[in-house]
Amino acid sequence: MNMVTCDRCSKLFGSPGPRICPACSKELDKIYERAREYLRDHPRERLNVSDLAEILNEEAADIDLLVAAGRLRLWDDNSFDDREGERERLLKAFQKNLSRDGGKEGSILHAANRYRKRP
Repeated sequence: MNMVTCDRCSKLFGSPGPRICPACSKELDKIYERAREYLRDHPRERLNVSDLAEILNEEAADIDLLVAAGRLRLWDDNSFDDREGERERLLKAFQKNLSRDGGKEGSILHAANRYRKRP
């Protein structure tokens, strides 16, 4: 068992894995339950870490620890841009593949042309 420093309270404790001491873990569990309940009751609100911390009257660092651990997903100012960038990248890759196949046998266009209903 390794000695590690708690990411929340900076106390030294023995742990085989998590970097949050048992006392802080219990407190974070309580905060998580409240945060999850709020987010479930208000699904359309776009909250970031500081907004949720203010609503729950908790430290932003605690909410940030929950987000970093993957226990909460919040609206991030960059998340919309990331999704749009990914969508554009996939669209360009699709268009490139489609134009590269052009109508060769085995391509989507070839199949569409071959099985198209004719008058």
